[in-house]
Amino acid sequence: MNIQLRKEFIQSQRKALRCDASQKGDRLSVKEKIDAFYDSGTFVETGAFVCESTSFSNTFDKKAEGVVTGYGAVNGRLVFSCIQDYSRDQGALSMAGAEKIAAVYEAAAKNAAPVLMVFDCDGAKLADGVNAVASYGKIIKTAANAKGLIPQISLITGVCSGGLAAVAGSADLVIMGGKNAFYSVSPVSVLKTEHADKTVGSGEYAAKNGLADVCCASEQEAFSLVKDLLDYLPSNDMQGDVAVVNRDDANRRLADAESLVTSNGYNGRELVKMLADDGRFLELSSEYGSEFTVGFASIDGFACGVIAGNPAKGEKITACGADKCAAFLDLCDRFSLPVITLCDCDGYSAADEAAHPELVSALSALAFGYASAEIPLITAIVGSLTGSAFSVLGSKEVGADLVFALPTAVISPMSVESAVEFMQNDKLAEGLSKEELIEKWEIEYASPVSAAKAGLIDYICEADELRARIAAALNMLSMKAAF
Repeated sequence: MNIQLRKEFIQSQRKALRCDASQKGDRLSVKEKIDAFYDSGTFVETGAFVCESTSFSNTFDKKAEGVVTGYGAVNGRLVFSCIQDYSRDQGALSMAGAEKIAAVYEAAAKNAAPVLMVFDCDGAKLADGVNAVASYGKIIKTAANAKGLIPQISLITGVCSGGLAAVAGSADLVIMGGKNAFYSVSPVSVLKTEHADKTVGSGEYAAKNGLADVCCASEQEAFSLVKDLLDYLPSNDMQGDVAVVNRDDANRRLADAESLVTSNGYNGRELVKMLADDGRFLELSSEYGSEFTVGFASIDGFACGVIAGNPAKGEKITACGADKCAAFLDLCDRFSLPVITLCDCDGYSAADEAAHPELVSALSALAFGYASAEIPLITAIVGSLTGSAFSVLGSKEVGADLVFALPTAVISPMSVESAVEFMQNDKLAEGLSKEELIEKWEIEYASPVSAAKAGLIDYICEADELRARIAAALNMLSMKAAF
């Protein structure tokens, strides 16, 4: 076989053209995806000659597999990728294609570098028979072997269903991008036949139910987001601290922090942005368990995870919120990213538990996550923290290295109002003002001073110095994960 002709034939299938209307249009070509993700001219394709036939004599006109694999530099860092190509048989996954993908995951693990899997495929190649099913297992096994060793990111730009949905969901982060993105175990045809919710599989459904971490309006935006995510993630589990370039002052005062946290129903992400270097915060799963805000930021150049209460969306912990926080904490622990917890919640939602019995298991997972984490854990009580939520959300007893509190924080075994009604019912019966009793209870029993006297809080700081305190703590704890 003429090798040069074979190369030219493969390249002819990869013209930088969008798929035509019959292939559901409005997709970036593989070349456009590579250009959107990798530093210019750095991508190197692997397995380009792989095809379904191993007979050397008749491979000249065999179509290349429906996935392009390779490696290159993303902002100067080595990153591997597998990009499904819808223009080739709707990206049908064959056993040969699965072998290509598995080889990339193995190479990424050996070279301690992240891997990106881009999904755009209508399913397995049925001509492969039972091997079509086996191909999914091949990928899942290889991805599982690399789990926790290197960051794995799934980017869904087209159909991702059946066994591939299981592959995508096993990644550390799942992103959806563009109007063609579809993410469901059941194919579209099955969902229509069974008259399922019409939103199942859509970005809207995935975001609402915590299936995708971020949903982007376009593929271009999604690739840009993945590049931003990689800025906060190490290349592997042994790298240690991730340094993020910024122009901020570690000791910058937060002029508006006190007025924010003392206002009713404030937006938690606004507080995170105040704390973060240059105000940059990459939020994840914003529509799922929205009483919490989670995501990546840097403080004094240290990349870290942030878990913050979000009173604007609710003041009680729900099953979804606990599940979101537990999963995010686990991700940070796998890759040695410090976690900052900004507490402002009023216990658990009994109404949510009645509708979602899994609240118990979700809270258990969250508490266990804090207790078993080996990363730096810094907690700041910025508002109310009542009930056993104090233990679940990063208290010193459950494993936090340092706990700060603002002077305005309220810390109590139950809500102050309930505590007064329960403990001082006799005084209420005597006609004493409930408001005065609540105010007195807050001062004597629910203030951060009381908690600090009990050794539960390390320092009571003013709201405007919170960033400086956290930055100093991150520097002090920078070697914790290494020992």
